[in-house]
Amino acid sequence: MTTSDQKPAFLFSKLAEHTDEETAAALMERLPPDWSQLATKSDVAALGAELRGEMAELRGGMAALGAELRGEMAELRGGMAALGAELRGEMAELRGGMAALGAELRGEMAALSADLGGGITALAGDMVAMEGRSERRAARDLRTVLFAFAGFALAVMAMFVTLMVAGVPTA
Repeated sequence: MTTSDQKPAFLFSKLAEHTDEETAAALMERLPPDWSQLATKSDVAALGAELRGEMAELRGGMAALGAELRGEMAELRGGMAALGAELRGEMAELRGGMAALGAELRGEMAALSADLGGGITALAGDMVAMEGRSERRAARDLRTVLFAFAGFALAVMAMFVTLMVAGVPTA
């Protein structure tokens, strides 16, 4: 029997002297297999101190990470605000350009309308001046064509006005 086996055997025999063998066997089963592996109060205290140090270090790291994240979020908010301001400026510029284009188109439409009205008046005067039945018939056909053209021109003008009114986006 080795020295390491003699100690538990000696302890068992001493326990058996004071109690019965069954109680001694039950107590021996409860003993740890290696007493050097048991933690002492100082071992537990050292481990607790080490854990508290690591937790403090983690808290410091988390605080630094939180501060860094807050800084990045503030930077992102600033960038988004600048982008929004730039976008609002570009939209205002586009609205101004659309308004100028609309005014220009309305002016051109008014000029075309005046030219068309003058042309129709002149043609109507020419038609009155025509004599004879064939000339009256030709005048009637010409009047029909002119009124059809005038209707077409008014429809085109109405389409442009509709596009101008409905086409300019507002904020």
